[in-house]
Amino acid sequence: MTQRVTVTAPCPGNRTNYVVIINVAWMCKFGIAHPMNIGSCPIFLHGLDANGNALSRTPNGAAAGQELKPREGKDRFIPPEGSVRIVMSCAKNCTGTAILEYDMPNS
Repeated sequence: MTQRVTVTAPCPGNRTNYVVIINVAWMCKFGIAHPMNIGSCPIFLHGLDANGNALSRTPNGAAAGQELKPREGKDRFIPPEGSVRIVMSCAKNCTGTAILEYDMPNS
């Protein structure tokens, strides 16, 4: 069973102005299911390492972050290996709203 969860981040965003979505290392490997941007600004999803740095590349060199434009959704966001938290931020040049909706398992 899952429930839809909504998270809002402050706009404009930057590297330190973000909202933590998952803060448990072992849960990060599963990512977040069905993320959808329901706000008016582009949003960015990133995995952070234990030092709080964004992991920008996967082991094969692909970009690790995920941009979601307004009204855009994806099947899943999985951060790179080594992520201990998943965060969301608003685009740095937008003053609208940054709202993420996603599925969270419940018990």
